[in-house]
Amino acid sequence: MLRTIKKRIIMLGNRVPFDPEKQKYFEEVEKLEWIYNNLLVEGSCLTKSQINDVMDGIMPQNIAIEEPIMVEALRSTFDEMYFLAEKGIKPCLEMLGYYNHLITGQDKNVDYRKTTEMIHHWDCVAIHPAEIPEKVKELENLFEESVAIDAMTEACFEMAEKIHNKIIEIMPYGERDGLLARVMSTYFLMEKGYPAAAPNMKEQDYNEAVMKMLKTGELQGLGEFYKKAILEHLELMIQLTAH
Repeated sequence: MLRTIKKRIIMLGNRVPFDPEKQKYFEEVEKLEWIYNNLLVEGSCLTKSQINDVMDGIMPQNIAIEEPIMVEALRSTFDEMYFLAEKGIKPCLEMLGYYNHLITGQDKNVDYRKTTEMIHHWDCVAIHPAEIPEKVKELENLFEESVAIDAMTEACFEMAEKIHNKIIEIMPYGERDGLLARVMSTYFLMEKGYPAAAPNMKEQDYNEAVMKMLKTGELQGLGEFYKKAILEHLELMIQLTAH
């Protein structure tokens, strides 16, 4: 699959530059796909049309009040990811608090959780707060290691999954940590030059993969879902730029 992704990137590279209006449209398509896939993993039933309505300031009927709040949170998160990735800012620990702030509304300087909690949807108990600093250091080491990784290698997608899994292992804030993990792994890939991508998985499938990872400590192929999402987006971009 990675070989096909490389070919599609080269093909699109031969079609640039796009005019500003078209480039803006492509960014909006990318944003919609990313928001939709993340909401799907979070258990949302919103359609792409409903998400578009929310972003246009229209409140769809018969949806939970928290749905538009989450859409707006994800839109703000995407915009900031896009901005920072274009500047070439490398993934770092400071981003954890900032993206957690955008996702949950908590203060961006909030401390890591102080209690040990049962995470029911993953059927596990979060690590003791006293263990968090050591695990955060391991995450920092991953960020440092990730800088030297070639974007066009399988190691890049393995690193994306490792970053995701380490944040899940830490469960730093106890709220929306799965989403935060996906944001940080997506950002890593964006900074490497890939489009924003989120695993196109149902909530149950994602939770089962996380539970298995927490029990075994092994990679569960999340990198393959990232590759699939990226390839699907590139294929769409090729269709949209065919004429």
